[in-house]
Amino acid sequence: MSNLDNTINFISELSSGYDSVVVYSSTLQLARANNANADEIAKLFVDKLIRAIPGKTILMPTFSSGYDSKNLLSLDTSKSTTGLITEYFRTHPSTQRTISAFFSFGVQGYQSDDLLRLQPSEAWGKNSLYEWIHINNSLILTVGLNPTHCSFTHYAEFLNQDIINYRMKKTVSGKVLLRGTIRELEETLLVRHTKPPAKNDFTWLAPHYESAGQRIKLAGEVLVSGISAQDKMAVVLPFVKKNPYALVKKEE
Repeated sequence: MSNLDNTINFISELSSGYDSVVVYSSTLQLARANNANADEIAKLFVDKLIRAIPGKTILMPTFSSGYDSKNLLSLDTSKSTTGLITEYFRTHPSTQRTISAFFSFGVQGYQSDDLLRLQPSEAWGKNSLYEWIHINNSLILTVGLNPTHCSFTHYAEFLNQDIINYRMKKTVSGKVLLRGTIRELEETLLVRHTKPPAKNDFTWLAPHYESAGQRIKLAGEVLVSGISAQDKMAVVLPFVKKNPYALVKKEE
């Protein structure tokens, strides 16, 4: 599949100079570009990606829907809600999952042990995976998505929570089964108010990311982008500090 190889080659190029890569992905564009079944292309993409960037720490969001009626969540078996690619990555033999009832990530690579030890009291706060991504200046990679579509942007909301009033803290606790062990977990989330509802809009940030060095290419007929975590926050944070509603969709 030459189109897939072109996509992977550009990802490898983008990843040069980074120790860790956070992958946000969608299978649909990959499947269309390669005239392939979605399951087939998702698995093939994961296998090729891992081989293409050896020595890197790879992270993918493997979010889940939270606890069941018995207040239990099995992170060992619960499927990722963030797409086929992330589900194949989650089940890859080399992948392990970070602990969170809602915002777990699949990780593999030489920094995995550091990531697996993280257990922040606040999901996006001190000692969280998002803080780790920022401090370690990971590459934020999008594949088959709008280049602004990335959950890491929410970290800017957390860092400005003192001036944002459309989110509130909510503490959730339960039991999590992870790597065969059941453990108690308590997390404080920064959730959106439902009244009035607030919907995020990151799309207007596109030209600002490009000015900050984001690289974008239609590689193998798949839109791929890459920007460092610190460059991304350097773009977003001043806008939110100036306008607490900068990341909220305007009512039409």
